[in-house]
Amino acid sequence: MNDKVTIASPVGLTASRRIAVNAYSSVSPVKSVTYSIYRDGRLIVKNARLSRQTDWTWTASLPVKAETGGKCEIGVTVTYNDGRKSTAKSEFTYNPAAFRIEYGQDWTTLGGNAAHNGADLTLPVDSTLSLAWTANVGGNLYMASPVIHSGKIYVATVDENAVGESAVVCLDGKTGNELWRYPTEGSVKNSIAYDSGLIFAQDVFGNLYALNADNGTLAWRDRLPVRALPCLIEGLTAADGRVFAGTGEGLSCYASSTGKLDWRNKEWRQNEGATMTLAADDDIVVGGTQWGALYANDAKTGRKLWSRSDHGLSNRGASAALHDGLIYIISDRSVFIIDGKSGRIITRREMPFSVDATSTPLQVTFLLLPTSAATSMPSRHRSRKCPVTEKKVWPERVSVTLFYLRG
Repeated sequence: MNDKVTIASPVGLTASRRIAVNAYSSVSPVKSVTYSIYRDGRLIVKNARLSRQTDWTWTASLPVKAETGGKCEIGVTVTYNDGRKSTAKSEFTYNPAAFRIEYGQDWTTLGGNAAHNGADLTLPVDSTLSLAWTANVGGNLYMASPVIHSGKIYVATVDENAVGESAVVCLDGKTGNELWRYPTEGSVKNSIAYDSGLIFAQDVFGNLYALNADNGTLAWRDRLPVRALPCLIEGLTAADGRVFAGTGEGLSCYASSTGKLDWRNKEWRQNEGATMTLAADDDIVVGGTQWGALYANDAKTGRKLWSRSDHGLSNRGASAALHDGLIYIISDRSVFIIDGKSGRIITRREMPFSVDATSTPLQVTFLLLPTSAATSMPSRHRSRKCPVTEKKVWPERVSVTLFYLRG
């Protein structure tokens, strides 16, 4: 990325009192970020400075004079060490009275639940999304999909420079205020999970943490028998009193509340790190290794049921979704429906575009199929049919062609 500037807040209708700007250049470090605010074409704040909060994020409090009087425009100027400048603008209206934040069902891990099929698209969605708050958690986020439970939001951060920035953080869902923070020994690079009153996370060194969801105290901890290189970048999952963590010979099942080890995989090895998150239901646990294979283990005993590496399934970026004994997954240029217990491919639909992405198919009455970020889908492929069964599901032409569905 070169000269990338994004105004994260304020934008549109907002209740956020924080100015947040993300700025980055691969050519030269950012030296300073300033902002000006206009209302009805009249300058009300001129060249005020933002402070660096984390690697790419610069922040300041929204001035009181910008909190009244209707629509405003904020203009940001980023100055780099080599003297170059970049700019960005956005319009916003500060009106906290227009917001009422309510939470519905919990979102306990990637995709809503351990099977990654928890999306509820029957809930009404406003035609215009609005920003209620922003929060900086003091470290960069990688692929740790946020967890939501009882009105609290849980995230995990990375610490690539070993400066103590990796942590599991709990935020108040209505205000964004930090409720607690638990530092981890290493970066948490992938999905965390909630079960039995605990938040679970695994770091790159193989440390497995079980934290009290209410106050962040450590309930129990264990060290997974995984190699240091490649480090552990896969995501864990948890449900119904069990947490599934690790990969390869470190793939393990624990009792959520006590940390008692139920079983550990002995039949397939750790390989190159994969960005997928484990998927589990009552019967199977689905994981994999990059340039290795897709694996299914018995959820109760840990016995390996099957593995597949054909038809591009050795590319293990995407996580699986499970439903009614079937596995829905993408890889390379194909979308698959696989029998969970036998590994038999029931359907493989090859696409005229790449789906070698880290996304999980979203299951509703049809599949929303993620594509590779490097792929532009030609208009003739914006199908009105289900990509697997070819049955027509859309009455109108679909305009959105890229989906990033990480929970």
